[in-house]
Amino acid sequence: EVISGVVPVLEQNPDSACRFGVIYTGTSPDFCSFHGLSLNPDVIVNRILAGHTRHVDLCRIVHRCEDSEQMVSRYFSCSANFGMGAAIARGSNTGLRKRFGDFIGTLLSMLDAIRNYTPPCFQLKIDGNERDFDQVHNIFIGKNPYIASGIRLKLDIAADDGRMYVVALHGISKLRLLSILPRVYTGSFCSEFKPVFCHEVETYDGNGADEVEYDGDPQGRLPARISIIPRILPVLGG
Repeated sequence: EVISGVVPVLEQNPDSACRFGVIYTGTSPDFCSFHGLSLNPDVIVNRILAGHTRHVDLCRIVHRCEDSEQMVSRYFSCSANFGMGAAIARGSNTGLRKRFGDFIGTLLSMLDAIRNYTPPCFQLKIDGNERDFDQVHNIFIGKNPYIASGIRLKLDIAADDGRMYVVALHGISKLRLLSILPRVYTGSFCSEFKPVFCHEVETYDGNGADEVEYDGDPQGRLPARISIIPRILPVLGG
């Protein structure tokens, strides 16, 4: 929400003196991890005060609202997920993480989502090229390879390289998915489910699995269009 409030100002006025600093307080460290920001409050405050700034990429997403046909335009810094992502986030955010901790709570939510989810086909257009994916468990789209609660993608991407990734975990059974869950935490499953690097992705249809999740929360429904905004956010302290 903070980023969605700041970025329109930066787009309208690229020479604005506005800078973005993050002091970690115990929530998800994924943004800090990717951008090399210290989790120690004393260290990061000193670095912010020193004023060193790095301009990093963000993603713009346009999607349908949860309860209407209205389209909204927002921004995110980490990743968007299509498939099981919304169910996993909802389960984690409704008490499992508070009760069992971040790692175990998210893992339990993931196992519950796998149990209740029927993998559909998805239709995407990646940089203008149409792609169909069958038996989709999840499609990861974004900048940050640190997804949530230890889940990560092992791929070559930099915070300011003007690209985003698409990784489709698809074409396998639930049993096969369960067998590779440990690799979801090392990111090594990306060697089998190859990432595609691009600048724009349109997601038209999830054949019933139409929820949109990004940066940790269910946010709306398909269709959705995601595009990269190069070097738009001036981040302090990296």
